Amino acid sequence: MPRHHVKRCAIYTRRSAVHRGDPRVRSCLLQYQRCLRLIERRGWIPIPEGFDDDGWSGADSDRPALIRMIERARDGAFDQVIIDRVDRLTRSFEDWIWLGQIFRQFGVGVSVADVDRDLDSNALSSFQLNTLAIFAELEHSMIVARLRDAHAARRAHGARTSGGVPFGYLADRYTKQLVPVRDEAEVVTWMFERADEGACAADIAREANERFSGREWHARAVLRVLRNPRYAGRLKTGEPGIHAPIVAPELFDRVVATIEERRTRAPSKRTPLEHDDSFLLRGLLVCERCGSRMTTTSTSTKADPIDDRRRTKPQRRYYRCRGHGCRGTQLEAGWIETAVIQLLVSPSSSLPTVEHERLSRVGRIWEVLLPQNRRRLLLATFESVTWNSRRRSIVAILRTEIASDDPQNGSE
Repeated sequence: MPRHHVKRCAIYTRRSAVHRGDPRVRSCLLQYQRCLRLIERRGWIPIPEGFDDDGWSGADSDRPALIRMIERARDGAFDQVIIDRVDRLTRSFEDWIWLGQIFRQFGVGVSVADVDRDLDSNALSSFQLNTLAIFAELEHSMIVARLRDAHAARRAHGARTSGGVPFGYLADRYTKQLVPVRDEAEVVTWMFERADEGACAADIAREANERFSGREWHARAVLRVLRNPRYAGRLKTGEPGIHAPIVAPELFDRVVATIEERRTRAPSKRTPLEHDDSFLLRGLLVCERCGSRMTTTSTSTKADPIDDRRRTKPQRRYYRCRGHGCRGTQLEAGWIETAVIQLLVSPSSSLPTVEHERLSRVGRIWEVLLPQNRRRLLLATFESVTWNSRRRSIVAILRTEIASDDPQNGSE
């Protein structure tokens, strides 16, 4: 009789929140043990490498262990992925189909220990697992809806629900409500008073840098402070809050009215981080002259006034620096984005081994990532990206290390 192939199995586990407690009963460990029992029943063998996303949501596929597992599947490190339940791999039906296609492309199967089913073993098993994936997404949607209702109830009472803590406040350890910080609150109060006297944001930023230490201010940061209703004791939506205000509501309203009177054009709507965000390096690109984060801009296409079927020049995208006192750096978006992708796909051999391997891991899975996950992965990999015009090279600062590469003339 022919000998059956003994499959090498990778076990993937995940839980959304990290809780303190007995490590022997943590969720990822229990999932691993259940998956291991399935492997033993089938006579397969587990690989030593573990893939645990401890504290990561299953709503999207941007998870370090999952990305690493996809990379190892591409390298042929195992034949089968074992998960405890469908919702441990993902809570998105779209991602479930996508992951199935990726693993199928690499010749890797998927088994679910909870129901003892394989994704592609037969039509009925595939139908059952696909149905479970739909229910996993439904369950996630219901959880989100319950949280949304709870947040709405808290907001109705003026309580803070989530979000960042603005300058001038800290979040109470137990109630999570905003509490003023005296030194920072004095800076905020001074800014509102100067704005009420007629000073523009750029002047306030310059004076703040001269007068206060510990933080560098620029015009946009000042405008964010002056437009933030939390400083008037209100919620982000403008409704009354229960936290203590830093400035009087009347002063806040006067300052906001003054800012709006000075506006020369309608505010543009910022593109969310989704499929339609055309700027891959939004929030990452840094001006080489002043060190400020570069903003995005594009030329819009307009219909020909005579023939609306004809278009003028196609849309062009740019990254620009609007830092105070900067001469203004401008980079064509398509070119600089291509250079950064090249840094990932073909990192310089002169880089240290750890940095070279880290960039290579990202580059190897770049083509199989969904569009919305590519920018998320860049944000998780890089702290900042700068174009050095003198050396004609990219300088990319990793989250923990520094890497540099030259897309035109080799490494620095």
